[in-house]
Amino acid sequence: MRAARLVFADPRYAAMGAAVFAGMAVPLLALSGFVFFEPRLAWVVHPGEEARLALVVALSALSALVVPMSAYRALSLGGPRRRGGGGGAGGRAAAA
Repeated sequence: MRAARLVFADPRYAAMGAAVFAGMAVPLLALSGFVFFEPRLAWVVHPGEEARLALVVALSALSALVVPMSAYRALSLGGPRRRGGGGGAGGRAAAA
């Protein structure tokens, strides 16, 4: 919890979190059939679909938490660190 307070004390990361939340929630809600944009904006939650709505909101909220924290970590460490080797195509591509 202290890490989240440290990261989100900076308004840039709070704005990034809000943008990620909106950027994830709006399309997911539209694809799930909770939000309709035509002929006018409509919000519909049918009985029994509260769990689906909660999952969409939880996924968006967790993404909004993780992405700014990852960006903060990457910037505070001086950029992403490269790892040598690895499995799959990544290891073969690095060796070539």
